[in-house]
Amino acid sequence: AMEVTEDIPKPERDARLYRRITFPNGLEALLISDPSLAGMKTPEDGDEDPMDDDAGSDGSHDGDDSDDDDDEEDGDEDGDAEDKDDGPGAGMKLAACSVDFDVGFFSDRASGFEGISHFLEHMVFMGSEKFPGENYFSDWLAQHWGSENAMTDSEQTTFYFECHPKHLKEGLDIFSGYFLNPLIKMDAVEREVTAVESEFERVTNNDACRLEAIMGHCAAEGHPFGVFGWGNRASLTQSELWKQGKIRESLLGHWRKHYHAGRMSICLLGEQDLDTLQSWVSELFSDMRNDGEAKTDHVSAGSPYAGQLPLMVNTTQVREGKQLDLVFTIPAGIKRRYRKKSVEYVEELIGHEGAGSLFATLKLRGLADRISAGVGSGGVPE
Repeated sequence: AMEVTEDIPKPERDARLYRRITFPNGLEALLISDPSLAGMKTPEDGDEDPMDDDAGSDGSHDGDDSDDDDDEEDGDEDGDAEDKDDGPGAGMKLAACSVDFDVGFFSDRASGFEGISHFLEHMVFMGSEKFPGENYFSDWLAQHWGSENAMTDSEQTTFYFECHPKHLKEGLDIFSGYFLNPLIKMDAVEREVTAVESEFERVTNNDACRLEAIMGHCAAEGHPFGVFGWGNRASLTQSELWKQGKIRESLLGHWRKHYHAGRMSICLLGEQDLDTLQSWVSELFSDMRNDGEAKTDHVSAGSPYAGQLPLMVNTTQVREGKQLDLVFTIPAGIKRRYRKKSVEYVEELIGHEGAGSLFATLKLRGLADRISAGVGSGGVPE
């Protein structure tokens, strides 16, 4: 049965309308109707064609490479995203959609080789049965002020795009094909291996990513936190499945197990009313199958450093100077207890830089020039 709720708390001055739906196939959706998107000019309306600018779509499909210092995968996955301030849709409000599957690189080993989740994230962008062209969506987005990207994290994989509000349904139709019936073409495999390798090479001198890799390497043998989630040419092409010519079969198997409605959520933002947005999701995603595996409970793996603490690791860094990182493992899921704000209290107490703070004392003694505190954005250790 379909479950619908519009009783969603929001700020008093938020004019947007919200609706959360769980569809019969298990797909969860958050719909957002934003009236302020209405009335936007289309590329055809203006005197000047914004598509004369070559920077329409970022054309990226390789994940979020946002230089986020917290995540191994985040460090990679938005690297190809160009500066949107230079794009033709810069400065205007765009319609958008994101799709998330609760599977990430923690599940790689069960599918045959490390890096398969990230690699699959690349491969699903290589066309669908309805829109088989590898560059069809990126070309379409370039004509409609849009961009696309994706990221693979420890326990989730997220895909998203934005486009001109008037063309949201058309974009959603193309986008849905990635998950309903991706081609995962063998002739695109080698090119995407090169893309994965390129992403990996870009962050080999990123100190945050290097530290993340070291922490994973120190994890207990067999623990999911030790998975090499990035993947690179070596981890992909030296696997037994690759050598046996079963790489496409493995990717499809990973897709069948994890990319299904029961582990999928979608957030859709458009100018249309909630009923219209709901009808689009129902129309375009109703055929999403729900016959894969249930979500893996990685919490049962326990602490990645059980029996090893306290642990001290000395390493070099690329950046000049020295840095001290104190890492504590805390219960997984603690950030979901957002009403208590316990995490924010600790972050503020340690990271505060005002008078009488820890940082002020260290700086006065010439022992520190910066300080930060926070909880990692996912994974068993958080």
